Amino acid sequence: MERLPRRRSSAASSANFLDLCSGIAGFGNDGINYHFKGTKIHRIVKNELFEGGDLLGMDGLCSRSVYDGRLFRDENFLLRHAGPGCLSMANRGPDTNGSLFLVTFSRAQKLDEKCVVFGCLANQDSFEVLMRINEFGSTTGEPLEEVRVSDCGIAYE
Repeated sequence: MERLPRRRSSAASSANFLDLCSGIAGFGNDGINYHFKGTKIHRIVKNELFEGGDLLGMDGLCSRSVYDGRLFRDENFLLRHAGPGCLSMANRGPDTNGSLFLVTFSRAQKLDEKCVVFGCLANQDSFEVLMRINEFGSTTGEPLEEVRVSDCGIAYE
């Protein structure tokens, strides 16, 4: 999957996600590897969204940012969850952004004004991966099979 940065509207979210994709932050003082590689997609709600980015427990309860592990504020809600492939911060309420992220399978209006959208899938290959992940979804969000981030980084074209 790729992301199209929306740096002007959500610079902290974009930079945080980029650093976690590349692994550039390495291991923090807390002993956690600040890299998405090998992490589990812990929630897949069929035809709605999937969630990942838990760097420690792999269950969605541990969210750490590259900003010394601290959670950061919602930057804005300029962009909407307008359809499949929207990339946004997953959180536990206002101003609790860290490593958790979500990607939508469809329009998700209920997330607008709650989760900061900072990108979208950029090409057909990414959408094919998205649809494959959706196949492992359930109505409860419990994945039917384990899905992990096998590799990630920065792609240059």
